[in-house]
Amino acid sequence: GGAKVTWLLRLASGKAVTVRRDGGADFREQDRFTPVLAAQPVLEIERSGDSGVAGIDVRGKTVPPPLSAEQTMPEWDDAFIEEAAGGGKTRLIAQKGGELKVDGVRLSIVEIHHVKGDVGPSSGNVRFSGAVQVSASVLTGFQVHARGDVTIKGGVEAALVSSDASIRLGEGIKGRRRGTLRAKRTLDLAF
Repeated sequence: GGAKVTWLLRLASGKAVTVRRDGGADFREQDRFTPVLAAQPVLEIERSGDSGVAGIDVRGKTVPPPLSAEQTMPEWDDAFIEEAAGGGKTRLIAQKGGELKVDGVRLSIVEIHHVKGDVGPSSGNVRFSGAVQVSASVLTGFQVHARGDVTIKGGVEAALVSSDASIRLGEGIKGRRRGTLRAKRTLDLAF
């Protein structure tokens, strides 16, 4: 049999630009990844019976069962649990927060969001429920908000970096009196 799968969260579009209400383009707010929180319902699954059996038409010829228009059943790892949702449906619930990865029919959650290069026009602002690692710098006018640790190999220009945990910078801050770092635990800076 097959399954009818209904997403209970909005999947990222992958777009590098958001259109504001006034019609203008905003390259800072991009839709590149799907964040998920611990205990958040991700999708609902309604399983159907078997694929059917062949029949016989009025002339005695074999008629194959109809092809199902249903979706392939997704696969997942231990980052999710399946709970009964009533009406013969089940829900897939995230067991940890992070970035939802959908690779074909395989679902997983990555707890660290990696930004290759700068947080800037190519990545947009970053808002994440876990840890964030940036392989370069955070450019002027951009923001990083994380519930976990933030590690930036480069520096921070006139930007905002906020963490509910710790912030570590490889090259310090060059904020021209406008750069802001906020950490609830520790700040580790180097020059």
